[in-house]
Amino acid sequence: MSAKQSILAQYGYDVAVALSQASINATMKEYLFESQLPVVGMYYNKDYDGNPVEVDYATLMTQTSNTDPLKVNSWDSSKPSNKDIDNLSNSNFLCAFKAEIGIPPCFDPGNIPDVINLIPGNAGSVTFNLMCYIFTIVYAKFDGKKMTSYLNQFQPADGAWIFSSNVPLKNVNDATNLPSLVQQQVDSITGDFSVQKLIVDLGSANASYEPAPEIEGVSKGSPVYNALNLFIRAYFNSLKSKGQPVLNYSITQNKTDSSTLKLTDIAMEVNAFVDAGGHPIATPTKEQQDLITLNYLCAANGNALSPPQQLSWNWLDNTTDERDFDGVIAINRDTLMNYFQNQLYSYIFKNSWSLIIKGSGPYDWTLDGTLKTEYQPWELTYADVGTYEFTYSREDYKEDLYGWNGALGDFHARIIQELSLRFTDNKIIITQHLVILIQLNTAMQYAEGRVLDRALTDIYTLKVDENGNLKVELNTPGTPVDNSETPSVNSWLNASSHINDVVARVKKWIDDSVKPNFTNIPLSLMTNFVFPAGRAVVFKNVFFSDYLDLVAHITYADPSTPNS
Repeated sequence: MSAKQSILAQYGYDVAVALSQASINATMKEYLFESQLPVVGMYYNKDYDGNPVEVDYATLMTQTSNTDPLKVNSWDSSKPSNKDIDNLSNSNFLCAFKAEIGIPPCFDPGNIPDVINLIPGNAGSVTFNLMCYIFTIVYAKFDGKKMTSYLNQFQPADGAWIFSSNVPLKNVNDATNLPSLVQQQVDSITGDFSVQKLIVDLGSANASYEPAPEIEGVSKGSPVYNALNLFIRAYFNSLKSKGQPVLNYSITQNKTDSSTLKLTDIAMEVNAFVDAGGHPIATPTKEQQDLITLNYLCAANGNALSPPQQLSWNWLDNTTDERDFDGVIAINRDTLMNYFQNQLYSYIFKNSWSLIIKGSGPYDWTLDGTLKTEYQPWELTYADVGTYEFTYSREDYKEDLYGWNGALGDFHARIIQELSLRFTDNKIIITQHLVILIQLNTAMQYAEGRVLDRALTDIYTLKVDENGNLKVELNTPGTPVDNSETPSVNSWLNASSHINDVVARVKKWIDDSVKPNFTNIPLSLMTNFVFPAGRAVVFKNVFFSDYLDLVAHITYADPSTPNS
């Protein structure tokens, strides 16, 4: 089971972006290892019940006679007091911390722990491991109003404090815990799928998750463990009440979204690794776990979004895919067809003639027409797996009778307009066919034929250029296939019936008015398509699935420069 089995129409998603656990971890590690994020300090006083209450730095300094708790060394009652301890003891100060999110110095690039672990089932969840480049915590312990000890502890140079929390994806995708400015920034890059955005979402989701995360690298029951747990409770309670992002993560939008498909609603789901029958594997191997994907399931252009569901195929299905690609972007065949169909209407309407028969008989009969912009439905035909065709067809018929009920002659004209759109492999094939059929009966003479019968086929190839961008290229433009006829009678019979004269006038109208508009599909109609997520990822290849979803393997663009 692989991306070749993609059939998003069955699940009701316009676009899916799937990123493997291995790729997310690799990108997050690179981002955290190479980025310098803000150093954040937070301070807490105790209320009447001894519970932590956040206080701003300036206010705290007035309460502690300008004693910065983070600069006061550890102390306990077995030692003589000092001015700094007295200043803190005489205030309501309880605890503080200073931290900078990043990879702790004790980890080399090759042995950094995973930042996330994807957990399928029940709409999916993520185990998020928060690591800090630096972390200092101070904690005052009291017996009544009297301070009995003071802890000032740095994250050790040869170890790391790792805060782990299991976060439901429904919380990750909920930006209501973010400050309004950060929320606007996150919402503004809905289609970007950047690692910075994912970290912001994961961070904000932790604020609403209970119980408090476990702490790796700290012995349970130790003073540091107790202090860090106090920090966790105080910090996350502050997040809940104020909606601040974890450790002040903030991102900005660098570019406007130029994607043709505007992603207007997104849900996330962890897709389990499935067997050949499409069933989730209960106990995946390490290689299979790394290929589990975080799926962004998207609605485009205001369409309704279906609830998150487990898909019945693997987006990446072997270790070669894992090594070469970070994930895929897939576009629902119906969504893609709808886009190209709407684009093609502007061309179709140039050939949508409503026929008009002018004149009052064979001496002056001629054919004319007006262009109509009446939308006709497209029909989907299934030829075989991998061969679906959307077809547009339109007909118009007119007749004129000469004499009583056509006793002296009749003129019939029919126009048939057809255009088909087919996806296969990495190609888009557009075939168009225009037919004008006339039938003349006058002076006991009869003639009929296809005065216009032209067909054109344009083949476009989807490619990835040297910069990782998806391109639509037109192969050698199709050469018209012309099976037009010129129905006629001999000159002696024409003298009485005027059939040849009518045909000549019809042919002239076709040459002057119809043929100039029947051309190869303008390249701009196809190349204007811009694929989603182009700023966050680089495309590696592109193909149509067996069910005609458009699928592109992707890798992350360079994430090392933070957008903040």
